[in-house]
Amino acid sequence: DTELCDYMYEKAQRVVNAAAEMYGCSAKIKEMGSAPSASSSPELTQHIVDMAAQTIPHLAFFPATASGGSEDATYMMQAVQETQGQAVMIGVGADYSVADYPGAAEKPQLAAHTATFDINEDAMAEALTLLCNIALDLLRTEKEEDAG
Repeated sequence: DTELCDYMYEKAQRVVNAAAEMYGCSAKIKEMGSAPSASSSPELTQHIVDMAAQTIPHLAFFPATASGGSEDATYMMQAVQETQGQAVMIGVGADYSVADYPGAAEKPQLAAHTATFDINEDAMAEALTLLCNIALDLLRTEKEEDAG
């Protein structure tokens, strides 16, 4: 889904061109990069939430939603999902309670690109444990499916 990227690009073009016209000059815009939004696969997300709840019970989980913006990882997520695979975006170590975007109280989400974002370095060991457990679980499941 590139709707958000397209919207932002069109808005930027309009603002830049209007500013150029206002000052009697011209502007040239060259798109240098973008990334699509992506949604985590619900089935894999729930599996990881369940597994993480057993491994690291004090972690808070928020429902999988479409990413409101884009990340480089969303290209990979889309490629995997286009071939019937599953993908999930995981964020560990962010304090959602200090998010300062409109609607944060009603719909918490990772506010990584804000002035108040600060990762909790203490959570990195827990994130590594979680990612290792996910990898081992998926490899074990794949091995069992191949054997059965």
